[in-house]
Amino acid sequence: MAEQAENGCRIISAQHGGSFGLFKRCFGSWHEPMIADESWSWGWSRETDPNVKPMPSPKLNRGFRLKSNSSAVLVLPWSTGRYADGFTRSPFGSQLRRYYEELAEFFEGIDERLRPVIVARPHFEIHDLEPFAARFEWLQRDSSEASFKETLTRSRIAVVAYVGTTFLEVLAADVPSIFFWNPCFNPMHADVETFFD
Repeated sequence: MAEQAENGCRIISAQHGGSFGLFKRCFGSWHEPMIADESWSWGWSRETDPNVKPMPSPKLNRGFRLKSNSSAVLVLPWSTGRYADGFTRSPFGSQLRRYYEELAEFFEGIDERLRPVIVARPHFEIHDLEPFAARFEWLQRDSSEASFKETLTRSRIAVVAYVGTTFLEVLAADVPSIFFWNPCFNPMHADVETFFD
């Protein structure tokens, strides 16, 4: 890419995750506009980043629609590897342990009458639901082969326990939702803090 840029080619970067423009510490959202001639965002712009051009998101503009009257409550927890994978903006190490403790507090507070309809679908297979398997035997894991979009649109409500691409997908799907996370793990950029207060 550097060689092509030296030969006069323009570099255009495109947002590829939900943390761009949201998080205070997101390597890609400040690095990519610096090195690109244009950096296409999922609809946001910032005065301090004149190279950022708001564009429609190909991931979020696909037309979700609620399809059923299911009673399922879909819980979408963060899951990640045990170690940092670069310029991370997600909980890892001791923060990950704290994240799981806070998520466990949420599960403990769920009324017994609701437990049969709670279904969890982690973001990655890595780590899965290991911390909860024995502690919350009633917790179902979404084991279907259905896509995330299909599972989401079949749910009565979505509970999102972190901020990322999934957070934006659930908003775009217009599915009734509850969002919660620890802002210590993902401090928001000053430009968007007021939207999360």
